Amino acid sequence: MKLTPSLMLALTSAFVLFTAGGAHAATLYSTGFEAPTFSLGPLNIQGGWGELAGPSSVANVESTNVKTGSQALNVIPALAGTTVNQEDQDGAFYAMSASAPVIVQSADIYLYSSSNQSAWQFAATGPSFGGFIGGIDVNPDNTVSLITSGYPTASVSFQRNQWNHVALTMDFATQTWSFALNGSTVASNVSFCGDNGGCGGAPVASYGDGLFDTFPALDGSGNNIANDLGLMDNYSVAAVPEPALWLSFSTGLALLAWRRRKASIKPLAQ
Repeated sequence: MKLTPSLMLALTSAFVLFTAGGAHAATLYSTGFEAPTFSLGPLNIQGGWGELAGPSSVANVESTNVKTGSQALNVIPALAGTTVNQEDQDGAFYAMSASAPVIVQSADIYLYSSSNQSAWQFAATGPSFGGFIGGIDVNPDNTVSLITSGYPTASVSFQRNQWNHVALTMDFATQTWSFALNGSTVASNVSFCGDNGGCGGAPVASYGDGLFDTFPALDGSGNNIANDLGLMDNYSVAAVPEPALWLSFSTGLALLAWRRRKASIKPLAQ
């Protein structure tokens, strides 16, 4: 195929539109917790997934309530262990190491309402839990806290008893992340937490672990009184190409097309 000026201009236009609309993400990992990789019952180490407190019946593959397909993951706060006056975090995580300028972690999440609602977390860390990138905490009152310095409250409430799509977009060049709920961006340019505690902002070089877990509801004596339930389906981790790469390519292609076109123009005969 001959690369004519008109063809180059068409390709350039396509790439400019592609860049303006956002580069397509390349999926690094995705799962709907379907068979044969996953079977019904405790998650344990199925499909490479782990449980924060070790294998138990807190995290399970189930088929009662799913977003798509026939299976999903559930987490049962009532079965999580607790200690007096301290919430014990438990749930599922998937570990992988990925280096890319921008990484998107997303999932469909369903939280049941109840009389004693737990706090829930959807978040990301560096490899082997080294460094906390960020994420969200859904509080018992359904407000959403951003996992960053000061844990600010997002301008949205999490609607229970329905499937919600949650997406975290993590930019490792700027050390910031954004949060989208059901396709709408709720918060952007949020600083990486940096550590698993007060969010001091230490840099996190690359992506490692995705978390979906719970902090059980406790009574005044530290007893677990949680009676809600959380589910997750269609979990995905994707890498987004560096926007500057596409911009540079399209700019170079446009310049080449312009030079070829200019060379082909001849003076008008007198």
